[in-house]
Amino acid sequence: MKHWIRDLQINFATATRGQGQIDYVMYHFLRTAGWEWIWECDGYAGDSPNRVPDGNMEDAGTGSWTPLAGASVAKVTTPVRSGEQALQVSSTGAGDGVASSVLTAMQDSTTYRLAIWAANDTGETWDVDVDLGAGYVSIGSIPDNGGVWTLYVFSFTTVVGGTRQVRIVDTLGATGDLYVSDIYVFKGYFEYNEVDAWESGSDGETANPDQFSSPSYLFVGGDVGKVICIWDTQNLGNSGAYRISSVLGGVATLDLRSGSASLVSQTGLSWRMIDLTAAPDNAPGGRTDERGAGFGLQSPHPSGHRLFIRQAQYGPTSPYLDIIGIWGAPGPTDFDFSTGAFYKSGPSSQHDKQSTYVLPTNATNPWTGMHVFITGAETAGTRRLFLMTDDDGSFVTVVVWDQTGGSSTYSHDTFIVGHLGEDLLHTGDQAWGLFARWQYFYNGAYQLGISFDGNAARFSPNGVVIGADGLTKDALLAQLAYGTGSFDVLTQTNAGPNRWSGDEWVHKLIIARDPSGNEGAASERDSDIGVYQGRQNMVNLTTFDSDNYLHFIKGLVWEWSGESVLP
Repeated sequence: MKHWIRDLQINFATATRGQGQIDYVMYHFLRTAGWEWIWECDGYAGDSPNRVPDGNMEDAGTGSWTPLAGASVAKVTTPVRSGEQALQVSSTGAGDGVASSVLTAMQDSTTYRLAIWAANDTGETWDVDVDLGAGYVSIGSIPDNGGVWTLYVFSFTTVVGGTRQVRIVDTLGATGDLYVSDIYVFKGYFEYNEVDAWESGSDGETANPDQFSSPSYLFVGGDVGKVICIWDTQNLGNSGAYRISSVLGGVATLDLRSGSASLVSQTGLSWRMIDLTAAPDNAPGGRTDERGAGFGLQSPHPSGHRLFIRQAQYGPTSPYLDIIGIWGAPGPTDFDFSTGAFYKSGPSSQHDKQSTYVLPTNATNPWTGMHVFITGAETAGTRRLFLMTDDDGSFVTVVVWDQTGGSSTYSHDTFIVGHLGEDLLHTGDQAWGLFARWQYFYNGAYQLGISFDGNAARFSPNGVVIGADGLTKDALLAQLAYGTGSFDVLTQTNAGPNRWSGDEWVHKLIIARDPSGNEGAASERDSDIGVYQGRQNMVNLTTFDSDNYLHFIKGLVWEWSGESVLP
């Protein structure tokens, strides 16, 4: 069954423009749908957001790590959780441990998260301390976990002045080895947002036509304007991200953004309520940490495919375009916990094609070699967010409709990522793909990264897929039936619905791998995710065939939930 975010309005001022709000909603909706948090970052420290020198343990030697008391430290290649090395801390008595080098790019009076991947089979608990700027304080501990790599996340707030360091100390006198894969200090804007204490539960209740409640949470007037993310695998159309329009008696009334939609009454639903004013959404020239915020998620699909998104607002000077860098992998490919970039040990969009993320610092194009998602222009107005996925998160596709100043005039955009359909020759990793804009380019008004481009051979030229050798290959979304010449029987200018039934023609997107033949991996297959090519002369943002399909623009058509869309 398909699930949608159906036309969530993102209202924005010139200073914010909504990019971070879009990311924030996407993140929390997918988390509600069962996707797993695997990473997040801010942008204050730059391309590599980790403030801990050698935090991924990949530097040669232990120059960034100081043994404490009688401890010894070493880099080892087994056991290793991620990358090629881990830090071994050997203890012989109480007080033994390890201290980091001075943390970089730290700010006074600021709350941070400290994430540590550790394996501890010493039989003792190790303390985790941070020098906040005026001496060490304990912020948590690493218990004996049987030597199983486990993630621990702690919080601390700096004081004014001083230097900051992290140390891990054996306070009870264990004899043995603690292994550390990653130590990562970051500011949280998604799962660990310090401003939005988002509510969540698995006891959500919908009631016809547009009400939502939870036995564990009593909605109040201050929740009006917040967004409820709902996940319902039983009833088509109930899932979504909806603004709360009013509250009465602890029950929220939702804005369904449709002239015909209504909720089916259901209990036991997963839900989250988020406040979009807490989203990382500052304008270029403002807080760099927000402009470079991002996240990584792992799908509940059996493949465990991974998706990373990181904001890259152009700035700090004009042009103020909102860019989102996007990268992914067909499975749980290993990645650098300090940067979010995939290692070359497994298949991903970054293995052979994509470059890694670069934080923009001036009015230049930092996205060379990256897939990007453009979410609008600088003028104040409204964006309309659409997202589609399925029960097990095999894929995600998003459209942001830019209704700048109340009329659609600038930069709509879209991406598709995930397992897009198998056949006998394309199974496993080869069923995965990522299609979005390649680098940054401007196609003119009304353009999508995925749309009919006037070439009789393709619908979108900007994709990557995986070949049989596990390497990344160029790909495009091919199209059939519509020609471009004046003598073609059916062209994009004279196309119309079926003359007898009145139904529209829609075509599954054909995934053409290595279309040039330069990589020795040429093949094609049909996609099977509910995204189609239709005729581009249809009315924009309009449902058809009993509201079971939605045409956006330039021939991009989605399977739809049987409900109308507001103009």
